[in-house]
Formats: sequence, structure tokens, C-alpha cells
Amino acid sequence: MNHLFYREKETWWQWLVWGIFGALVTYYIATETQSEEYIFGSLFCVIALLTWRMHFTKRFGFVRAFKISFFVFCFSSIPLILTKPIKQIIFGDVDLAFGVLLAAVAGIILSLVSSFIAKSPKQYY
Repeated sequence: MNHLFYREKETWWQWLVWGIFGALVTYYIATETQSEEYIFGSLFCVIALLTWRMHFTKRFGFVRAFKISFFVFCFSSIPLILTKPIKQIIFGDVDLAFGVLLAAVAGIILSLVSSFIAKSPKQYY
């Protein structure tokens, strides 16, 4: 019956571990290949694994799945900013600002798709 009257308390440590895992994978890919396609591909793969796990458990509503997937995406995309040279970050390079904006929009779209896939089915009682 899927927790009819029970509201599950969120454990953010679990999602923080997923974010750290994603950040480590992204950092490794970013330092080894330095190719944006592979970096974003690793981010998408981490979110795809998280989506599969959330869909498999069938305990997540749309809003909860969106919060979790966007949190993991944001935490996993930190190496994108950290692998850029410090000189570009300090002087506000236009390419860096566009890249961060593009990553944020991609994160929102990816989180929306992920939360739509991972949401639990409607319950008819």
C-alpha cells in the first residue's frame, strides 16, 4: 500500500553519498579526458543510476524525486567549476558563466525527466 498515512523522514546523508560518488566520477573523468562530452555523460550516468534506484523502490513522489536528483546533480557538477583554471573564475570568463548556466539548465531538465520517471505510480484505494 506504499505508506498510506506514513510520511517518510528524509535522510540526506544517503543522497550526499550519491553526490560524493558522482563528484568523484566526474572529477576522474574531467582530469583524465578533459572533454565536455564525457564529463556531462558521466553526470548523466550517475543521475540515470539514481533514477533507476528510485524507480525500483517506488517510494518517491515527483517533488521529492526532483529535490533529490537536483541535489545530486548540483553536488556532482562541482568538479566542473573546480577543474577550470582559477584565473578564469576570478576574472569572470564569459565561457565559464555560459557553461555554468548551461549546466544549471541541463540539471533542471535532467532532474525533471528523472523525477517523472522515478515517481511512484498513483494509488487507487
